[in-house]
Amino acid sequence: MVFEVASDQSEPQFVTFKCSQIGQDRNQVCLQIINISYNILYDQQKAENQFLAMINACVSHEMRTPLNSIIAFNV
Repeated sequence: MVFEVASDQSEPQFVTFKCSQIGQDRNQVCLQIINISYNILYDQQKAENQFLAMINACVSHEMRTPLNSIIAFNV
């Protein structure tokens, strides 16, 4: 589970919790708060880049197809 944490920084901060039982009797609990902000921001940036690459490929294809037919027609 991921939680967004309010912070004074311009970018949002995201954390997740990890709970582990420790000790010989396993009656003690260790709770870790892990900052995963960079992972989430990296995934968002990667998705945005893939989206822009797909748009670029579609636009390039749509522009090349008519131009290729015009060039082939004039030869």
